[in-house]
Amino acid sequence: MDKDNIPEDFWDRMILEGAELDERIRKAQKFLEKRDMYEKDPLVYDLLQAQVTAMATYSNILLIRVNRERANRNLPPLAQF
Repeated sequence: MDKDNIPEDFWDRMILEGAELDERIRKAQKFLEKRDMYEKDPLVYDLLQAQVTAMATYSNILLIRVNRERANRNLPPLAQF
């Protein structure tokens, strides 16, 4: 995304960050599924799996924060980014 299209509202930026993070999570999960990484290098596989878990935790935290703000604004919650 270029710098001219960055949302100005903090909550909109958080939603964009969550969407981008979820896309990275999907790509990493797909990579882990398609490649025979575990047999090639179990440590690299385990580290990437741990990274995906950490990113998913962060994504869930962002979603909770966004939905709390949406509730304060009387907006329906997001199911996902």
